Amino acid sequence: MQKTFIKNLILVLALNLLIKPLYIFGIDRTVQNEVGPVDYGYYFALLNFVYLFQIFNDLGVQNFSHTQFSRYPALINKYLPKVLGLKILTAGFFILVTLLFAWISGYPIISNAILHLIILNQILASLLILLRTIFSASGYYSIDSVFSTLDKFLMVCAVGSMFWILGIEPFQIEYFVLTQTACFLISIAAALVLLISKGILKSYRPGFKRAYIIWMIRSSAPFALVLLLMTLYTRMDGVMIERLLTDGKEQAGIYAASYRVLDAFNMLGLLFAGLLLPMFSKMLDKHDALVSLVNTSFGLLSAISIGVSVICWFYADYIIGTLYTSTSEEWSLVFQYLMVTFIAVSWSYVFGTLLTARHALRTMNTIFLIGLGINLLLNLLLIPTYKSLGATWATVITQFVVSLALLIYSNVNLSLNIRWFLVGRVVLYTLIVVISSDFLRRSTVEPLTALVLLITICAATALVSGLISRRLLHEVFASQLSS
Repeated sequence: MQKTFIKNLILVLALNLLIKPLYIFGIDRTVQNEVGPVDYGYYFALLNFVYLFQIFNDLGVQNFSHTQFSRYPALINKYLPKVLGLKILTAGFFILVTLLFAWISGYPIISNAILHLIILNQILASLLILLRTIFSASGYYSIDSVFSTLDKFLMVCAVGSMFWILGIEPFQIEYFVLTQTACFLISIAAALVLLISKGILKSYRPGFKRAYIIWMIRSSAPFALVLLLMTLYTRMDGVMIERLLTDGKEQAGIYAASYRVLDAFNMLGLLFAGLLLPMFSKMLDKHDALVSLVNTSFGLLSAISIGVSVICWFYADYIIGTLYTSTSEEWSLVFQYLMVTFIAVSWSYVFGTLLTARHALRTMNTIFLIGLGINLLLNLLLIPTYKSLGATWATVITQFVVSLALLIYSNVNLSLNIRWFLVGRVVLYTLIVVISSDFLRRSTVEPLTALVLLITICAATALVSGLISRRLLHEVFASQLSS
């Protein structure tokens, strides 16, 4: 199973390193530069506001279905139409709840086209993710990997054409959001066609049996609470910045500029989780294999996240100045601290996914509830004084509290054997990367050259320290060449 994980991880990383950076830094960044931090900050705040109610769009159905279908693939054809029927009902409820709270919060709801499109896009994105989980649960990990980037590839083509071929000016944020809608629809249609052609989905008519809907909602409720708490403590920062400050839209734009880069790297962790969940679910009764896969994924994600965070800390001003047209020291400070959270989020993806596969949801909900309380309190205390930087500090503290709690609980209660030698490897790797980054930052080496050197140093150190298994990589590539 480790080989399967690494093989598909290589495919996922290859696709995402080709497509996602083009989208994040070529399209999304250009949109913010074109429309300005105020308009983009308002869009970012609305996007995070809608995320807060994502629970009503899913009710935990996705994670519950993913774990069940991964363990029992024969159930897919029978129950998927019923799951799709439930998704239609939850989407309607999601629309009503989101618009109600938007009205209560003071957002215009009748003439607010951006809000309407964001709500629709969240529904489509949730449906696309559900269809992707069917591919991975059926063992089609490579197809899932392709669909993980399809909508972004379409966005690069469509919005890129608007900027560099059609030369549309002035570009409005509404164009960007509407194009997202079209790309989601195309991706969903392609996924449905492929599911039907492979015989995974024989009936595409949604089912609405009352007994099944009630059972599914009850079974998914713990997953729904996990989703709710995670969404609240990770997404309310942008909303609180915009609502609590007189210059909230601008500050939300500053926060969004750095969050965009963090989100780009977090997608790697999310892709890890998407691969790991069905694999963990299939390996629950194979303790030694499970421990080995956890250690492999933890070491690999630690190497990536620590390397990225350290490099971004030392070269924050260069990276931010290169990406955006109007920056300041405040932008760089927000970026430095926010990127540190990538380490904590990466660990959460490994151990949170493991606990999800084991249905240890009561523990997860307790940890996330504590995280939510910490994040809310810190935001209320720090944002009024320190603005976007205060929200960043709140995020760093919250994410590390949550990730360490998940790691410690998993290690103690599931006998994962994450012992001091593995912790020592992580510490040694971190020290080498920090010292190398500090040395190059103080030298006369050009920043771009230094970044290339640091990436090389990170890869070499991860291999030498054992955070990335050389033996496993050799076996994977050898089997690929032989096949």
